[in-house]
Amino acid sequence: MTRITWYMADLHAAGHIRGELLARELNANYPTLDAVCKQDITFSDMLRSHVMVFQRSSDTVALERIRAARSKGILTIYDVDDDMLNVPEGADVHAHFAQPDVRNGIAACMQAVDAITCPNVTLARSVGAVAPNVPKFIVDNGVDVEKWATAYEARLARTAPAKDGDAVTLMWMASNLHKLDAALVGESINTTLDKYPQARLRLIGSVGADQFPWIGKYGDRVECIPWVPIHMLPASMSDGDVGLCPIVDNPYNRARSALKAYQYWTLGMPVVASCLPPYTERVQDGMDGMLVGPSGDEWTRALERVVTLPAEKRVRMGRAGRKKVLEYHTVKAYADAWVKVLRTMGAIAR
Repeated sequence: MTRITWYMADLHAAGHIRGELLARELNANYPTLDAVCKQDITFSDMLRSHVMVFQRSSDTVALERIRAARSKGILTIYDVDDDMLNVPEGADVHAHFAQPDVRNGIAACMQAVDAITCPNVTLARSVGAVAPNVPKFIVDNGVDVEKWATAYEARLARTAPAKDGDAVTLMWMASNLHKLDAALVGESINTTLDKYPQARLRLIGSVGADQFPWIGKYGDRVECIPWVPIHMLPASMSDGDVGLCPIVDNPYNRARSALKAYQYWTLGMPVVASCLPPYTERVQDGMDGMLVGPSGDEWTRALERVVTLPAEKRVRMGRAGRKKVLEYHTVKAYADAWVKVLRTMGAIAR
């Protein structure tokens, strides 16, 4: 039995998606693996652990534990899903990640481990600038499709059969870091709502009236929902028809995961995404979504186009995206990718 101890950065976001769901999948389907998720790093873990995964670690305690684990022959891995060393100025968390102690701590932890895992090549290259001699493995995120099934079925019941002229709800699930992206699409969304009575807007998370002061004039055509616990997210998103993925061009955004697109697709929604990594690597323009250039005019044209598409075309695009998730981006696929990493590193038998 190989024990993997995973130190989660949190319980509700990256820790849940890349740690807790992984442990569940490994424990359910790999009888020779025992995955344990924790937040506190203790020396007692080293008595039975064969692999230790440190997620987003940046402090001296984590560094000490990494070095101690390696001295005992335990395989150590640093898992990162965002480019924490390139958080843009103006973001709420920029001041934290700009602190020299935090930056140096992240770099030291990355340099001390046996390997680094991250969701895409762009982030792996960025990480390589601070830890060039540490092997990197790409382990993309996956969606817990089974947990999203009820929300998908509810959306099908609401939208079928789709008809031209039906209301079209634009959905944007946006974290604090997406506040900086709001200016990219704000006027385009406003123009689209103004021009097309069938257009609706549903915002979930941190973007709302502060970024879009015009939303009040649209009454119940616009809905703003505060950030919800992750187990409630599928139901909150099930009322959307089109998923928005706007990002401004900066190093942090280019290194993002495409998880947001996967979640929209899981619910059968086509996506409208910025023509930047990570979406250029995942979205097939015209097939399961639209890729949009950096100007406001391009976003306006894209939103007008998706709102006025024949209903059946939007449905087909959403189905194509869902098919892609079911084939390549499930939690099972994520767990299988992790097993390949562990086999490559000799932690488990080939």
